Amino acid sequence: AALAPAPAAAQVAGQAELTACVENVGCIERIARALSEVDSADVGNGTNLTNGTNGTNITRRVFNLTSRPGFHELETPESNLSLGPVDLATDVFFGAYMDMRGSVIAADDTGAPKYGSWGRTVLVKVASLAWANGYVLDLQEERILTNFTTLFIDTCAATRGTPEGNSLCEPPHAVRMASPLMFGRGTCTNDASNTCIPPMRALLGGMDFTEQVASIASSMGLANAGGYSSNEILSDKTIFPTYFRTIEKYSTMFEAIVKMLQHLKFTVADVLGCEVSRDSSQNLLDLLYASGITASAFIARVDTFTGYPAGGENDWACGIGTDGRTCERALTKLKSWEDILRGMHAFNAHAHVDLTGSVCPKYDILHWLDLYGGPSGPFGSGHIWMGDWGRWQVYENEYIRAITVLHPLIGGHLSPYVHSKPGDGYMTVLSTRSQTRAATEFWELVSYVGRHERDLLEPWLWGKVPPEAFDNPGDPTWIKDGSETMIDGLFLLFIAANKAMHKVGPGFTRQDLLEAAKNTTFDGLIGPVRMDANLDRMVSISFTQHNIQAGISELKVDTRGTFTEVARVFDGQLTQLEPFVWYGGATGA
Repeated sequence: AALAPAPAAAQVAGQAELTACVENVGCIERIARALSEVDSADVGNGTNLTNGTNGTNITRRVFNLTSRPGFHELETPESNLSLGPVDLATDVFFGAYMDMRGSVIAADDTGAPKYGSWGRTVLVKVASLAWANGYVLDLQEERILTNFTTLFIDTCAATRGTPEGNSLCEPPHAVRMASPLMFGRGTCTNDASNTCIPPMRALLGGMDFTEQVASIASSMGLANAGGYSSNEILSDKTIFPTYFRTIEKYSTMFEAIVKMLQHLKFTVADVLGCEVSRDSSQNLLDLLYASGITASAFIARVDTFTGYPAGGENDWACGIGTDGRTCERALTKLKSWEDILRGMHAFNAHAHVDLTGSVCPKYDILHWLDLYGGPSGPFGSGHIWMGDWGRWQVYENEYIRAITVLHPLIGGHLSPYVHSKPGDGYMTVLSTRSQTRAATEFWELVSYVGRHERDLLEPWLWGKVPPEAFDNPGDPTWIKDGSETMIDGLFLLFIAANKAMHKVGPGFTRQDLLEAAKNTTFDGLIGPVRMDANLDRMVSISFTQHNIQAGISELKVDTRGTFTEVARVFDGQLTQLEPFVWYGGATGA
């Protein structure tokens, strides 16, 4: 059926401007987002604000924040901080290290990357306020740790690839910045003019340089909790005996994928990856072979791409801020993709694992394989795809829907992939993350802090986060998925310190905190926090399948594909929840 112009489209632009979108990078992205917005509700009465990005309701609560833990940035290892009198026997200091100024968080309207992950830093302060004032977490023990200070360091203070970034966003810089937190600096006294850096009781972090800093922290018996790095090496307790990981590690998802393939009785599978995921692809191949599944990996070479810049960590279509047109123009030049398709035809697997990520970019490789694979290609009846990246839903809901709705207005397709749907039946593999009571209250507190920024945040954080972001947990400023696991890591340290204080008093040692952390369990922002023998968070892996084809012939502005959780794997056991959805919408065992 012919598609009528979407009413929302007329509010975005006239026909001439829509036609011009074909030549403007980022234009379709902006229209797609406009078509996907949900109107805010109750904004005017000061009681509720509905987040138009993900539907989360932020209640405008009032919080009583009488305890104000300190939060300071150590800009260089030699910086002087005015901490006032410091008593090492009773004062408690935590350290936080992560990439900030040089970290990409999103793309602007022109497609250029936006730098500065200040949102993560603000969330550390909010979590400190939550803990000190008895909010968010439900605990059995009394909170006696209410007066403490956190020192923050930026391990990536300049853009990578620039002369400054080569020195301020590399492992040596991260280790140099973290050294005062681990070793301390100067002599701490009760003098008000004291400028020492006391040794931290525990560390939160990091991101790209976790292994380098965590190895030194481990050598000193210093507990280090982190919610970003999934690198397998951090599970090696001979190297990292004090590192606590509050995000799932890669192998947890890989082991779940193997369990799923066995459940579906596949004996042959292939892996699609990028140069940057070559190591991960090999790790998965090793697990597949060990389980008796014959496997092969096909790797896309990013340097063969022409016609648009290589994508970055915030891709959502095909290159940062692009709208699909550049992928079409580059289509015939991607010899790497042709090689992959020939290899897949010859290997003839019907189970496929997608590890491409955003750099390849993933969407267009999959669409291309579908478009040119033919009847014997990697998409069709009996084929199943699964991957560890969860942004497919955003792509199908916004990009594909927008260009289909706008098609009658602009007089032609912006992409050859409009009616090609490799995402149909695609199984996203992610750790189970629930909307907990703790998360709800935490984001309500974030909103409150935003309304009282000058009173509750330190001056060095003023104006770093857009005002509207405080009411929107889905705003890119927060990088929500990783930030919530990071905050769970910080709460782990606070709880452990509180336990140590109950046991031995405010003079507890690093070893006291470390031992307390090993035996700490609680309900965090994304669900239960429990550690296994390797100090890795025990998580349930969820398999969610997408079915887009069901509504494509009658596509409307408000059309959504179906997203069904079909199975979970926890501690090596798979539980099927719903029938599996195959390519084309058919269901099976």
